[in-house]
Amino acid sequence: MRKILYRIFPVILVIGSCCIAVSSAAAADRNIPLFVGLHSEIFVDTANTFTLDDIRSASFDHHFIANRKVHFNFGMSTNTNWLRFRMADVAGNNFQYLQNPQLYFNWAAFYDLTIYLPTPGKGEGAYTVLKSGMRHGGERNDRGFVFPVFDLPKEMETEAYTYVRIQGPFTSNFQLVLTEAEQMGVTKFHIISFLSFVFGIMVAMLLYNLLLYLLLRDRNYLWYAQFLFFVIIYQAPISGITRIFSTPVSDFLMMYAAMLGLLAIAAHLAFTWCFLDVPRTASALKNFYRFFWVLCAIGVGFGMLGQVYQANIVAYFVAGTGPFLVMLTAVISYRNGHWISKYYLLAVGMLMISVVTFALRGLGVVEHSLYTSYSILSSSAIESLLFSFALADRFRRLQKKHTRLQKVEKELSKISITDDLTGLYNRRHFDAMLGHAIDVSQKNRHDLSLIFLDIDNFKNTNDIHGHLKGDEVLRDIAGVIQRFVRTADYPCRIGGDEFAVIMPHTDLEGAERVAERIRRRLGEIPFDA
Repeated sequence: MRKILYRIFPVILVIGSCCIAVSSAAAADRNIPLFVGLHSEIFVDTANTFTLDDIRSASFDHHFIANRKVHFNFGMSTNTNWLRFRMADVAGNNFQYLQNPQLYFNWAAFYDLTIYLPTPGKGEGAYTVLKSGMRHGGERNDRGFVFPVFDLPKEMETEAYTYVRIQGPFTSNFQLVLTEAEQMGVTKFHIISFLSFVFGIMVAMLLYNLLLYLLLRDRNYLWYAQFLFFVIIYQAPISGITRIFSTPVSDFLMMYAAMLGLLAIAAHLAFTWCFLDVPRTASALKNFYRFFWVLCAIGVGFGMLGQVYQANIVAYFVAGTGPFLVMLTAVISYRNGHWISKYYLLAVGMLMISVVTFALRGLGVVEHSLYTSYSILSSSAIESLLFSFALADRFRRLQKKHTRLQKVEKELSKISITDDLTGLYNRRHFDAMLGHAIDVSQKNRHDLSLIFLDIDNFKNTNDIHGHLKGDEVLRDIAGVIQRFVRTADYPCRIGGDEFAVIMPHTDLEGAERVAERIRRRLGEIPFDA
């Protein structure tokens, strides 16, 4: 029970810590409930042709529809998405009392994000333009946090519409929040703490599995280490953590995020293939694995060719269906008699829920929030521990099996060199050991002696008293021989009533003394019926 608690406690600790971290980050949003989405209108430009002047014209009013949700779910498309809101509707008359107002989008993956803030004193239609996203490179106006955070001027026109334009090959699902700089500092602290915690766990587990691979040369550890590596560099730009250190690096990784995600999925499928021994325990699914690997290769090809949108389509399909294949494999393998660790089942279940949730969030089916956007990060950290426990369980099981096989091998080896009746070494082992003992004696110039024992008139014992009584006599004689020889000697039965003792490191006088003791003791035993 204590061992189980020791194994489960770290998992409970990690799960609890992740939940607290994400809850704290989400709670920071709820402390100031100024969600812009509740007061916004949206328009999707499928032709990608309309400009700000077109959008803000009176003839376009009827094209905008009310959002009426905390979040924006534009899904994944190459359309240009517009939204508009009045700051007065969001903050009422309290905007002027906000200390250092800020506007942030709680999603990092933007290609082209432009905000048009109405500016008073410059005439009608004058706007201050704020930019973010990979398309703008070093010309961004946000504060460089894990996701876009913009400082708002206190003198902005709150009764006029603020317009936001979003375009790119990534999913455009997010929450837009109006907050204060002080409150944003709390949000930043919680998010950075959470990201540091989960990435720290995954990096530690990556190094741990690499070390185990180097020590054990078990490719299961190598495949899982590759999976963790690709998950880390895939989630780093999506979570925005790389923006804190280097925006160009973050942009580069973001452009290939789908490709990295597909490589992570391919590595996880390879890990499952080896860990569950799919060709043996679930052979009916082999072609499905090959099909998914082909899809991953196609998606990686799209990514390398710069076809980001197409790569994302493949990635979301594979991510949304692949976990079901892994879970189905586990069920079939278990039904076919393959042992599966309970930690593996927990890890696969958590992975399936988180990946599917993340994929549905990206497609706009599930509501965007910090919970859903960081679902893969949280589950990957917990899953890495669970999979490590599963691999440790597998190693312990293989070690026990190896120990049992060694024991059986030792017993079989003993049987093959032992005389069944007397328990002494048999003639085969005598012949092998005598030649070896002679070679060692000559090489090291050590003494070597050999005692031969022959039982006189033993045939008469069998004829008069029967073979069963004769067998008892032979066992008694063997017992006497074993009593008077050393553990380094080799007492053998080399014939029906013939015995021998190989005595390394023993001169002639020593062998004579042992032989005389055996002869004298045998003479004292009454071998009568």
